[in-house]
Amino acid sequence: SGHNLTIQFLTISGGYSADPGSNSGGGVYIRDGTLTVDHCIFSNNRGNYGGGIFQEGTGGVIIKNGALIVSNMATVDGGGIYAAGSLSLANSSLLLNTAGRHGGGATVANGDLSAVASTISQNTAAQNGGGLNVNNGVSLINVVMQENVAGTNGGGVLQWNGDDTIKVNIQNSFFTQNQAGETGGALSVYQGASTQISTTKFTGNLVNSVSVNTNGGAVYFNDASRGHDISIDHSTFQDNQADCTSCSFMLGGGVYASTSGTGRLILQDDTFTGNDAWLGGGVYAEASRIERTTFQGNTAGRRGGAYLGGAARNTPSKFYQNSTGNAGGAL
Repeated sequence: SGHNLTIQFLTISGGYSADPGSNSGGGVYIRDGTLTVDHCIFSNNRGNYGGGIFQEGTGGVIIKNGALIVSNMATVDGGGIYAAGSLSLANSSLLLNTAGRHGGGATVANGDLSAVASTISQNTAAQNGGGLNVNNGVSLINVVMQENVAGTNGGGVLQWNGDDTIKVNIQNSFFTQNQAGETGGALSVYQGASTQISTTKFTGNLVNSVSVNTNGGAVYFNDASRGHDISIDHSTFQDNQADCTSCSFMLGGGVYASTSGTGRLILQDDTFTGNDAWLGGGVYAEASRIERTTFQGNTAGRRGGAYLGGAARNTPSKFYQNSTGNAGGAL
C-alpha cells in the first residue's frame, strides 16, 4: 500500500481471494500505487473484483512487453483487471477472462484506458463491456478486439461518461465478431463522449436480443443531450447486424448515432457493405454529414442503405445494391 510495484518475468496462476466482502485481486492487490507488469503471465486467478489484478485508490496499472492476462475470473467487475486509476496496455493481451457483471477483460473505474498494439479477445461480461468497461477516456491504437461478448452493452468496449473533457479515440484497429445483447456489438459510447474513429475495420459484429430493442450492430453512440459529435473516417463496416427475435426496433446494422443540439454523425471516406437491421441497414443517424462514403449491399426492413433523420448533408457518396422490405432501398 502506498508504493509502486514492478514485476517482471513471472507467472502468477491459480490465485484466489476468498473473502466475499473484500475488493479482491486473485493474483495481485495494490493500493495507492502503480503496478507495472512486464513480460508476465496472469492465469486462472479468481476474485471478487479484479480476478487477476486489483488496483485501488490513486495510481494505476501498466501492462507491457508481451504480458498475458488469460483465463481469470471476477465474480463482479474486471475479470482480468480492475483498475481504480488508469490502465495502459502495450504489446500485451487480455484473453478468455470473465466477469459476473462488468468488464470481462478489464474495468477502469476512474482513470483513462490506453491500449497500443494489443489484443483483447474472447472475454465475457454478464452485463456490460465484454472486452473493456471504461468510465472515462479511451484510446485504442493498433488494437485487435475480437470475439468478446457482453450480455447487455458494448461487446468489445463500453465507455460510460460523456463529460466535455472525455474523449474516445480509435485508430488503425480491428473489431471482429464481438457481440452484445442490447447496444454496440463492438463499441458502445453510452453517454455521448466526443468520439473519433479512423482507419478501423468493423467486421461481423452483432447486437442480438430475444425481446429488448437493439441498436448499433457494430457501433452505438448516444449523445445524451451533450451536443458532441461522433466522427468516423477511412473506416470499413462489413457484415455487422442489429437483430432481435421478438422486438419492435433493431436500428443501425453498422452504426447507430443518436445526437442532439449541434452533435452529429460525421462520415468521411468510409465503406458500409453487407450490414443489416430493421431500420438503417448501414447507418441510423438523427443528424449527419456524409462525405465520399460508399453504401453497398446493406439490407433492412426500411431504409436499406441508411436512415438519415433530422439535419443531413451528403456530398458525393455512393449507394449500390442496397435493399429493403419496405420504404427506401438506399435511403
